[in-house]
Amino acid sequence: MPTCFIILPMSTVAGGNFPYSTDHFQKLLNEICIPAVKRIRFTAIPPSRSGTYPIDEEILARLNDADLVLCDISTLNPNVLFELGIRRGVHKPFAIIKDKATPDPFNLTNFNNYTYDPAVILQGKAKKEALIERVAEHLRKTLGAKGKQKQIPKEVISGAAACGISKVFPSRHDAQVELHQAFKSATRRLWIIGIGLPRCLI
Repeated sequence: MPTCFIILPMSTVAGGNFPYSTDHFQKLLNEICIPAVKRIRFTAIPPSRSGTYPIDEEILARLNDADLVLCDISTLNPNVLFELGIRRGVHKPFAIIKDKATPDPFNLTNFNNYTYDPAVILQGKAKKEALIERVAEHLRKTLGAKGKQKQIPKEVISGAAACGISKVFPSRHDAQVELHQAFKSATRRLWIIGIGLPRCLI
C-alpha cells in the first residue's frame, strides 16, 4: 500500500493569532489527517516527534521515500517549512493544508493549498466528517487518475545537483585546498598537451 508522511506542528503557540489548545494539532492529526489519508487508501505515517525536534535521518528518509506528503503549514512552524522545502526539492507529490488564521507565505502562493477552519476540531462528528472528506479530496487532486502520481513540474532552478554541483564544502579552507589541487592537475594536463601537440603537428 502506498504511504503518506504527515508533517504538521507538534507544539502550539500561546496567544496571538493562534489561540490553540495544547493538544490541538494532536487532535488534528488523529481526527482529521490520518482518517483523510486512509480514505484515499494510503498508509498514514504520522510524525514521531513532539515539540521542537531535530531533522534526523529517519525524517529525511521519510521525506524522500513516501509516495505522498501531507503538510499542514499552520502557524508557519520553522521545522514544518524546512521539511516541506526538502520534500519540494526531491520533486515528489506533496499536499499543503493550513488553517484560516495562518497567512499565505509569499513563496508558497503558487502552490495549491486547502484552508480549513481550526474550530472544526471542537465541533461535532458531521463537521469533522466533512473536513476529512475535503482534505481527502485535496489529496486526490495532488495525485493523478487511478491513484498514480502526477508529473511534478520541473522548476527553472531544480536544485544544486541539476546545476552540476556535486560537492558542498564544509569550510573555506577545504574549498581552497581542492581548488589548489585542481589548478595543479590542470597545469600538468596543459604541460602534457604543450609537449605532445607539436609532435602531432610534425
